[in-house]
Amino acid sequence: MRDNIKNINNSNTGLDTIRKERWRITPEAVPTVRRNCSKCKEKREFINSMKFRVNANGKNVDVWLIYRCEKCSTTWNMSIYERTPVSSVLQEEYAGFLENDRTLAEAYGRRMDLFVKNRAEAVIPEGGYRTEVEADGNADENSEVVKNGFRLIELVVPFPVTLRLDGLIADRLGVSRSMVKRWCSQGIMVKLDEYEMVWKK
Repeated sequence: MRDNIKNINNSNTGLDTIRKERWRITPEAVPTVRRNCSKCKEKREFINSMKFRVNANGKNVDVWLIYRCEKCSTTWNMSIYERTPVSSVLQEEYAGFLENDRTLAEAYGRRMDLFVKNRAEAVIPEGGYRTEVEADGNADENSEVVKNGFRLIELVVPFPVTLRLDGLIADRLGVSRSMVKRWCSQGIMVKLDEYEMVWKK
């Protein structure tokens, strides 16, 4: 298999003929925020309420995602937009803020950059995860490489999550973990140095 990889890399077509996939790993549970609660007088986890606070003042708007203390329901608002021109916010998104769209609230509740911006300590609850697979579509489906089953898989993990890599691959490819380990030991599946990717033949 290593010789096959070398031959592919040296071919005129290069990696463009390989089926490229992106596996996005997302925890099932939405992150919470650990912070001091003014009422409890100690650190508590604040839970995403799936609701927004919107304050429109003239041409500008402020938007927050509301979190509630798990114990006493004291609120803390995570800033999304600050003194932002209303015209720069997509109308569909703005409507979602006003309607407390749950999908939108969950999406913003997973934005690590917002936690950093708000200096908030994100806590990833234990639990399962879901995998979304995207194919780049650059590979020629009629190419010999794709027919032989060469796949380049990139793992995208935007949030910390506990998972077994061999278990993930086994589940997605429909094989046992022992088979995945055997492929690795035989060089049929390898990890590329530059990226978290695997080959499968």
